[in-house]
Amino acid sequence: DAEAYFVFDTVSISEEETSCSGYQFIADMESLNNVLFDVSVAPILYDNFQIVDYIENDYFTLESEDDIIVSEGEVALEEENGLQKITWTIPNYRSGSNASLSMKLKLKDELIGQGGVYPTNRNEQIISQIENQSENVSSTLTPVLKDDYQVIYEGNDPEGCSVENLPNNENHSVFDVVSITEEAASCSGYEFKGWEIISDEVTKINDDYFIMPEGNVILRATWGKVSISKSMDGEVYVIPPIMKQYSSSSNDDYHSSTYKSKITSIVTKSNKEIPTTAIESWDVSELEDGSVVAYIEDDGRGAGAYKVTIGGDGGIIAHQDTSCLFYNFDMVESIDLTYLDTSQMTDMYRMFYGCSSLTSLDLSSFDASNIRFMQYMFSGCSSLKTLDMRNATIPASFSSLPSNSTSMFSGTSDLTVFVKDETARSFIQWRLGNNSTAVIA
Repeated sequence: DAEAYFVFDTVSISEEETSCSGYQFIADMESLNNVLFDVSVAPILYDNFQIVDYIENDYFTLESEDDIIVSEGEVALEEENGLQKITWTIPNYRSGSNASLSMKLKLKDELIGQGGVYPTNRNEQIISQIENQSENVSSTLTPVLKDDYQVIYEGNDPEGCSVENLPNNENHSVFDVVSITEEAASCSGYEFKGWEIISDEVTKINDDYFIMPEGNVILRATWGKVSISKSMDGEVYVIPPIMKQYSSSSNDDYHSSTYKSKITSIVTKSNKEIPTTAIESWDVSELEDGSVVAYIEDDGRGAGAYKVTIGGDGGIIAHQDTSCLFYNFDMVESIDLTYLDTSQMTDMYRMFYGCSSLTSLDLSSFDASNIRFMQYMFSGCSSLKTLDMRNATIPASFSSLPSNSTSMFSGTSDLTVFVKDETARSFIQWRLGNNSTAVIA
């Protein structure tokens, strides 16, 4: 009688069935079907069972016999009449059994990226003999590789808007490393957020690259509403362009090892226009909505040095935590923060730490009224000789700051700090030590 089993059950063949199998086995769907077949129908052994494949060498090559895997039997690779020939022989092959062969073919280099449809085999023969019955079947039917797949950019039109500036579709070969375009689509009233891969079974290398699969890949635009809100009394306001937060280990945008040690100047501006001279640009906004941008340009010295510009419409709002914003920018000689609104800042820990080439800094526009942490703020600024804080807005009392301003100027010497009153001078002088001076101006 038939018995029911779950996949991976251990199945024991009864004594009445030992004419077919006298051992235990782990049942999966394939082996369970095979054994039930063996039990119900006595299998017949082939006297000979052989499959011969001729590779279509106009398009493909098989590099070695190691690239052929068979579930049972023996396989041989040789050349015949200019074609690679695979001979697969299965001794004692039973009728009703399953066997498999897989091979790793390589498309010829000159065809990669050309686009086309390529048959993998020239011819196949199946040679068999069972109980005095012989067959020799030949077929030219073959698997086919299609190598002209597309990367398709879809607009994903938001409600009431027609998308413009869609990138052109691209043709790619299977296994190509594909770069997702940096081109941005546009739609009035919406912020373009990026390209999202919606096709299944696509292997991503990172956010910018993927490996081309055996099929078309669709990248769909993603959108967000323009950042405006309305209060209950009807007033409309724009969410301010807040800059992102950084740490001492940040290694993206202009903080990356590609640029950081080669940047000689940093400036801010009141718009986010990116000029054609920009080498590379980034979204550096806290909301990742493109409201604050940064870009790199050659600084004009012709020595592989760079200038960074950071901008947002109407200026930039500094993040509450600006610690490590310019950490270890050791080649920076000038920083212009005219368009940086610092009124929300509470933490300036290591903000200019290690800017050892900086000789002067104007912080007269700083609103530091909410600052609580200033440890190591200028530590390691060994070339800094002038610091202008004369018009800066500072806390009404520094009484809570001494414990939070440790080593604020460590590593500096002969530094003159201009401040606006005696309270600020007394605090700064205490942190400067004896080798530098705080001056009321």
